[in-house]
Amino acid sequence: MISRFLFSVILVHFLFIGSAQIVFEEGYYINEQGVRMEELIKNMDWKDSPTSFDFKHLETAVEQKLHIEDVLEFGILNVSRYLRTTLDVNQISNVTNKLGFEKNPQYEEETIFLKTLVDGKLGLYELSRDNEIKYFIKRKDSSAEELIYIIYQNKENSVLQNKRYRQQLWLALQSDVIDQSMVKKIAYKKKPLVNLITKYNQAAKEDYYVFENKQQREKFNLNLRLGIRQTSLNLINSQSAIRNTDFGSQLNWSIGLEAEYILPFNRNKWSFIVEPTFQKFTGEMENVLLRTMSIDYTSIETPIGIRHYFFLNNSTSIFLNGSGIVDFVINGTIDSELGSVLEISPAVNYALGVGVKVLNKFSFEVRYFSNRDLLLDKGFWTTEYKNISLNLGYTLF
Repeated sequence: MISRFLFSVILVHFLFIGSAQIVFEEGYYINEQGVRMEELIKNMDWKDSPTSFDFKHLETAVEQKLHIEDVLEFGILNVSRYLRTTLDVNQISNVTNKLGFEKNPQYEEETIFLKTLVDGKLGLYELSRDNEIKYFIKRKDSSAEELIYIIYQNKENSVLQNKRYRQQLWLALQSDVIDQSMVKKIAYKKKPLVNLITKYNQAAKEDYYVFENKQQREKFNLNLRLGIRQTSLNLINSQSAIRNTDFGSQLNWSIGLEAEYILPFNRNKWSFIVEPTFQKFTGEMENVLLRTMSIDYTSIETPIGIRHYFFLNNSTSIFLNGSGIVDFVINGTIDSELGSVLEISPAVNYALGVGVKVLNKFSFEVRYFSNRDLLLDKGFWTTEYKNISLNLGYTLF
């Protein structure tokens, strides 16, 4: 109970600190009257194209919100720029489970924020939503044009592609430095499109700017994890309470290797984690019948989950993670002195952790585990197996 209380206090404290770490950066917006307002913009590193944004006049000022109908444009200096545009947008989805039989675009007029990828004589823009990205080109003082790429099926359920975007690019880019071979096989992806549009703008010898995510970190971390855990076990027989055995609690150690993939959106605040961990629990205890029960339990428990970071500065962050735990038993039995043996077959349980990472290398985490039944489908027998742990981590790369 005390361990749970301490974990709750730590969790609430870290969440309070984390919620205060809202990043506002120098930026601007242009209002309906065409007036540019220099403000502090809340940088959400939007995964999907936004329809609103938050800003402050000063760091100490009250946070305010503006919607797409309020502004013509907004941006964060040297980081991002969003341009309000009203145009016809193709409604056909290229998401695999939504493919249809229509190969020609189906347009609807929309007012959207287009994210600027390249600003120049010919600009490249992006619309991201519903797990799909669409690209647009636009010349200065003209309307944006969607680059059409449609994946569709025929009556035989074969998957086909309408790659009209290549023809559109050739018509827009043909010049002494861009020949048809450069466009003929170009993929409908950000990097090759940015490179092609940049090459065109370089040749035009006019000012241009390529917006890049300068805060992108390495996408993969491998972390060594050492843990000290307080573990308790209670063996329960639902038909005969006098056969229950409380093994009490004990301190044990664990060692694991955590693979962490940093998700490439929302300023690298989210990651996917998998952490195979070696752990061992042994003990023996008499029940009220004065019969000795013993347990020998060794396993590789594997938390699989999501982590969220709250960045305090460039080298320090606090984090919160939740995981489901799949346990792979190496050796696991609960024995009675009378000779009966219960084979351990654990159920899935869950864990919630909160911690801090310093110097982008060392981490300290408190993790609370939900109850894990070690005797799944063992009739009248169940267990209450609970942990709370302190994990120390070191990032190998």
